[in-house]
Amino acid sequence: MELIKKIRNLNIKKLLNNREFVINIIIILSIIGVLFMTFAKLTKKNSFKYIQNSQNNEVDYEKKMKYDLENIISNISGVGNTKVFITFENTKEIIYATEGKQNNEKIFDESNGSVKRKKTGDKQKKYITTKDSDGNEHPVILTEILPKIKGVVIVCEGGGDPNIRNEITETIASVFNIMPVHIHVAQLK
Repeated sequence: MELIKKIRNLNIKKLLNNREFVINIIIILSIIGVLFMTFAKLTKKNSFKYIQNSQNNEVDYEKKMKYDLENIISNISGVGNTKVFITFENTKEIIYATEGKQNNEKIFDESNGSVKRKKTGDKQKKYITTKDSDGNEHPVILTEILPKIKGVVIVCEGGGDPNIRNEITETIASVFNIMPVHIHVAQLK
């Protein structure tokens, strides 16, 4: 209540004529403006890092697969030091959100007086996009399909032993769901 009385008694014209008060307000507003600009620049840098990271995503995926496989295989009894090479069938596939329509042609059937619709080859497809903080448009990603493993080569200290080769081959075949014929295990020199 007391605060409301003070606000009512406050004379705005008198405050605006007070030079010291106006200078303090300008300084405060300037500081707030600088903070907003700094925050905007930080946000822009972080969004750039996100875009950059998503472009390197496929390389990171391949490195992670190789690292994980080396780690798994080298922990099998008798395998020892391990080197891994993985080949991929394809690259990462990105499926974007789209909207579209199929043009239909109306055909009048004279024999029974009905109207039938026939699809024509005319399709209109448009990508659904979003805008980032800079106003740039980017397509909306529905899903990303990671590269499929085509084959694996393992070179390890225990690769000369048929039992260890068989164990490695079965492990890789079950982990990656690939045929044993696409897996080769060799002795490390």
